[in-house]
Amino acid sequence: MNTQQNTGAGPLEKLIRQASDMQQGQTRLLAVEALKKTRLSQMDAHDLCQFFSMDLHPAIRATAAQVLGYHKASKRYSEVMADVLRWAHKERDPLTLKALIFAIGDTDGAVDFLGHSKPVVAIEAVVGVPEKPAFLRAFLEVLFRETPEEVVGAICCRLGHWEGASAGVVAFLMTAEIQVAGQHFSDRVKQTFAVLPQAELLGFLTDVSGDIHRTYTQIWPGIWRRERQRSLLEIFVQTVQDNGASEALLEALIRRSVADEIFYNRYVRF
Repeated sequence: MNTQQNTGAGPLEKLIRQASDMQQGQTRLLAVEALKKTRLSQMDAHDLCQFFSMDLHPAIRATAAQVLGYHKASKRYSEVMADVLRWAHKERDPLTLKALIFAIGDTDGAVDFLGHSKPVVAIEAVVGVPEKPAFLRAFLEVLFRETPEEVVGAICCRLGHWEGASAGVVAFLMTAEIQVAGQHFSDRVKQTFAVLPQAELLGFLTDVSGDIHRTYTQIWPGIWRRERQRSLLEIFVQTVQDNGASEALLEALIRRSVADEIFYNRYVRF
């Protein structure tokens, strides 16, 4: 393998080679600090993208990608994001690909790798996908496949901080053809419910209205819709039993029970 090809990146190339050499010791650490302090220009970013087209050691390519990611070049320059994304789709080395996903972090391109077969790559994508309503379903489709547990944990962590995710989660669970079945399905739903606000979930699981209602009444006949809703409510109850009821859930139950006789009669057992 030829690692001495000239990429045209000048001083940056020297620093990247030093930073990617694990045997350099102090020299490597100094190079890393210098790369962090570099004021990366648009031209510098384009020069670094040349690394991905050359027969270089994966550590060198990965370091170049990390520099692009650290300086958020893909967010600053759309053509750099497109270039990095193109090379990411071609990259076969998992650690280099992880670095390339880091380089397109917080851009729409990261969503392409949520379902990657290598957990280290998929988790980087989970971290890097922007919090947009359009991407919530992509997260959930991966979550409810035969997905490694470490990736599931990363997705649930994101969902736990995703504002307003509960409505989308319930709508997905009421309409999607779930690939995981049986106890595996129940466990996956419990993992998801455990990170979402209990009071919000109760509302969406019991008060079927608005977009959720319009969405799944078009897809599911009434009997199937009620069965899925019942199943999800049972899993929600199990989740509350396992984790304890939040103060917000207790307040919501009291408020709804006092104000809504139909709700009280229907859910008094819960």
